[in-house]
Amino acid sequence: MKKITTLLFALFLTAGMTYAQGNTSQSTSTGNNNTASVEQDGTNNDASILQTGNGNDASIDQGIQGILTNNDVAFISQTGDRNEAAINQRGGWDGETATLDYTITQQGNANWATATGWNAGNEGVIDQVGDRNEARARQSLGEGNEFNINHRGNGNFTDVFQTRGDDNSFTQRMTDGDRNIVNLLQEGSANKFVVEIWGDANDVDADQLGDGNDVYLNLRGTGPGAVPGGGGVDNNYVSLLQDGSDNLVDAGIDGSGNDVMISQDGSSNFIDGSAPGLFDADGLTIVGNNNTVDISQSGSNNMSTKSVIGNGNTVNVSQSN
Repeated sequence: MKKITTLLFALFLTAGMTYAQGNTSQSTSTGNNNTASVEQDGTNNDASILQTGNGNDASIDQGIQGILTNNDVAFISQTGDRNEAAINQRGGWDGETATLDYTITQQGNANWATATGWNAGNEGVIDQVGDRNEARARQSLGEGNEFNINHRGNGNFTDVFQTRGDDNSFTQRMTDGDRNIVNLLQEGSANKFVVEIWGDANDVDADQLGDGNDVYLNLRGTGPGAVPGGGGVDNNYVSLLQDGSDNLVDAGIDGSGNDVMISQDGSSNFIDGSAPGLFDADGLTIVGNNNTVDISQSGSNNMSTKSVIGNGNTVNVSQSN
């Protein structure tokens, strides 16, 4: 096995290596008590670690020796103290050529990020600015998977699963907010989940199982699905579950303390009234505080369009075929 391992402890250390069939590793550390580890097996792997600060820990593990061509690229940049980042990539599988590309950038203190890819065509970006943020992403056996995570604030948490589907995509932006939580599981083909959060202590949970599912949330009141007069929103809870094919949910929530739960089971269900209007946020629009919405759709070709404006409103909808 052809292996390269780089460990850094000290004020400043730069190591550049090329080992076997074009593998490249570059590591730079400025500060004290930083640790970097790079292990590459296979061909055409490229890894780079940049660390500035004290007590940072970075790890990259790429490739499977002897299984096709692994076109892996990994980059970790950490600025601050006590940050931890890990990337794990595996290459070609069952006749496929792996093209995996992961980038982790952390600025702040005590941030934690990890990304694990498995098969062909995965891409990932984790960008955290602030303190005590945590982000995890796992993409396994699908093709063309992609995720983007951006945290700006403190104490935010994200957990992403994209397992055995194809062309899955995840995009999340939490800007200038603290203590927000997002959990996502996508399994199937052509699934998409986009969430934008501006505010504090919001909790979003999404499960998509099936084919061609779409979810869009914009809790902050600005952006493509903006509610007029939007701003920071706090303490909203949203739980989404879609099981079936061609499901769609749009949402735009402007307010605080709202509780929304949407469950769709079947085919061609959509909450948006002008489907497919992914970024229009026509389907569910809430402006106000402490509203409760519960929607459950089971069957085929169901449609539900909701708009709640005010405070303390309650909406319950159940449709079954």
